[in-house]
Amino acid sequence: MQESQKKELAYLTAPKYNHYSVNDLPNELLAAVFVIVRDACIEDEAEHGVPGWAVSLTHTCSRWRAVALATQLLWTLVPRHISLTWQQVFIQRAGDAPLGLSLHFPASANSLTTGVMIHRTAVACLMVQKNLRRMTALWLLFDSLDFYPASWSQFLGVPAPELRAFRMDAVDAQAVELPRDLFQRHAPKLKSINLDNIYFTWPSLAFPELSMLEINHSDGLSGDRDSGMGTHPELLNLLAALPKLQWLELHGFHYSPSPSNSFPSETVSLPQIKVVRLHAAGELVIRLLQNLRLPSSANIFLGLTSTPSLVAEHPESVVRYLKAYFHAPPSMTIKFAADEFCIQLMRVPTSFLRRYSALTSAPLTIEYKRPEFLYFRSFAHLAYTIVKDGLTFSHLTSLHVESALADEDPLGTWTSILRYASALERLSLKGTAIPEICLALSAPIGEERTEGERATEKEPCYLLPSLQWLSLWDVSFDSLVDVAKRDLDTIYWDIHGAVARDPDTMSDPEEEQADLLEWIWDDARFDWISALKRRAGGWKILKEITLEHCSGLPDWHWEEYLFGEAALRVYSDAD
Repeated sequence: MQESQKKELAYLTAPKYNHYSVNDLPNELLAAVFVIVRDACIEDEAEHGVPGWAVSLTHTCSRWRAVALATQLLWTLVPRHISLTWQQVFIQRAGDAPLGLSLHFPASANSLTTGVMIHRTAVACLMVQKNLRRMTALWLLFDSLDFYPASWSQFLGVPAPELRAFRMDAVDAQAVELPRDLFQRHAPKLKSINLDNIYFTWPSLAFPELSMLEINHSDGLSGDRDSGMGTHPELLNLLAALPKLQWLELHGFHYSPSPSNSFPSETVSLPQIKVVRLHAAGELVIRLLQNLRLPSSANIFLGLTSTPSLVAEHPESVVRYLKAYFHAPPSMTIKFAADEFCIQLMRVPTSFLRRYSALTSAPLTIEYKRPEFLYFRSFAHLAYTIVKDGLTFSHLTSLHVESALADEDPLGTWTSILRYASALERLSLKGTAIPEICLALSAPIGEERTEGERATEKEPCYLLPSLQWLSLWDVSFDSLVDVAKRDLDTIYWDIHGAVARDPDTMSDPEEEQADLLEWIWDDARFDWISALKRRAGGWKILKEITLEHCSGLPDWHWEEYLFGEAALRVYSDAD
């Protein structure tokens, strides 16, 4: 809707009489209402390829039809799910107005012959070529390549002076090809390029106004494309030609070795970049990052894979990158499952320690899925090598650990990571590592201290001496509560703790009631909670323990009873 139309709608007042109808609107405002209807209904299912909303606007009455046909803006968005005939009608009714075209090349229809499908494809291609000069957006979707035009390149080899967004998806790996002189290299307003399973070369995408570049190869890379998409220097040259780039996303990208088999040492600056998402072999990702100069505010996501020949090189390159740019994060998360490893480094401590869903906006995220050829033990060693060798924990103040490991020695593994985090104030735990880490919190680990710190001969050293806030996520207390209720039909709680609901013993309100649950602390299943109590009683009480999304506690008294001696306050998301 144009700005003038918005203002007219804002100042429109209803007539004094009550019989107010949309037909009382002047033509200009009626046209604005039609555009609103178009925006709301344009994605509706089109039965037999017919857009119902368009038929309603043009066949209700003569006035509506006249207004609709005279409003070129109404027809400028051409969706792909309407028939080719209706798409041509939209383009004709749009006149000379800028177009947004979404075109679908479907698989062969049972009711249509091969000749008809070839003819429809040719008509669609000519429609693109004829109107490309006035398009603002173009989305081409190839469901099938049965009728893919052999001379497709010529249809995109014309200037696109108004084009702002270009997207192209294909069903097979790199079967559809972009021309090297895409839009004759004349698309001065082009802001966004999104390609999936499209073959191209890096130089063909050098449009200086580009702010978003997203490349995906969801079906992998085609083996018969010997030259790949270009060399590493060509990729760097492309990025150097995009000074306004704000979003860079490359999935499964690949580049051929440069003729000299060496990688350039010069760096490319992307001063306006906000998001960098790279999903590819680890060695390719790190080599590219080492040649990029990014602002400190950029959010970087690395989805790493590995090959058998380079599995040893992969962690070393990641460790070198972490040491160079992210060596001492103030806040981070570690997620480790049997087939996935992820670390996320934060700029400052965030609210994820209180609400897990708020875990966003990290300057660096590294995600690594275990390849099939790598055994779990080797995968675990690789992941912990990246964490322990690439990062220092001396300045870490907040840490979230999510572990679902079937590790033979989880206590030793996590202790080796946490023992140097002397500044850690907030710890959030989720997964199977919770009991082991809680047990370690109260146990002396010898006299070893962090760098630059010395202990007296008689003074033991504990994990996380600065810890004040502990969050526990998704813990099920059902089995523990069942143990505590053993041999007791009901349990009565008073302000001091648990007592039997017995009328005889409760007849005297002054009589001191015995804690009938004291025996549960001798049960090994409660050892990890007892460890927190020992920590508090021996040398360090926590300010707060939070229970997030935990289940199995009948009421808040249980939270206080289990954890009340370990922290000054016990908080639950059920509060």
